[in-house]
Formats: sequence, C-alpha cells, structure tokens
Amino acid sequence: MQLKASLVIPATALGFAGTAAASPITFEARETAMDDYLYVCTDVDWSGICQNLGFFAGECYNFPAEFQEDISSIGPPQGWECVIYDNYNCDGGYDLYAVYPGNAYLNETDYNDVLSSFVCTRT
Repeated sequence: MQLKASLVIPATALGFAGTAAASPITFEARETAMDDYLYVCTDVDWSGICQNLGFFAGECYNFPAEFQEDISSIGPPQGWECVIYDNYNCDGGYDLYAVYPGNAYLNETDYNDVLSSFVCTRT
C-alpha cells in the first residue's frame, strides 16, 4: 500500500468515534490542522521545485510523485526531528536523520535524489 498526498484517513483515527460508519477525511480537508511542515526542494540551496509538506507527528508519509527520489534540499521545522527513508512507507532502515535547519546540499551526501518517505516527531 502506498500513501500519497491525497491520503484518506478514517475519522476514527482522529478520535471521532461513533456507532455509525464515519466518513473519511481527506488530507486536503485536514491541511490547516497539520502539526507542521517539512520543506523540500528538488535542487540544492533551496531551489528548483519546492514545497511545504504537511504532516502529523508520528505518521509516515510518502513524498508526492514530483519529489520521489528527487530531493536535494530538506528542512524540518524547528522543534522537530524527521527520519527520512529511501523506501516507500517508511520501510527498512532510514537513510537520513534530519533536524532544523536541515540540509541544503544533499548533493554532497549519499542522500541526494534517493528519498521516498518520512516520519517526524517533536523533539
């Protein structure tokens, strides 16, 4: 199963319990309530295609298609640590442990253009 930015999360996962089946809440509908954002760019020095990717603490996210194995700058927000994986679904060993301010020059590391998923937690 591959997670995407258009991820659908059951309302029960958010603590909305009830006897009737809950309607799923889309990623877009929850975006304003995200815990924080991971900043990624396709080129070094925060250039190329860049985007703030919203996340909830402790949940795994696959990078959107335009960033799959194409990230050269990555910056977690202050107060967070992110584990970045080279496999989908945060599977296997992680490749990169990132903290604020991140790394604007992944091209100088083994982590350039190989990252696929991430999970972040508060420090």
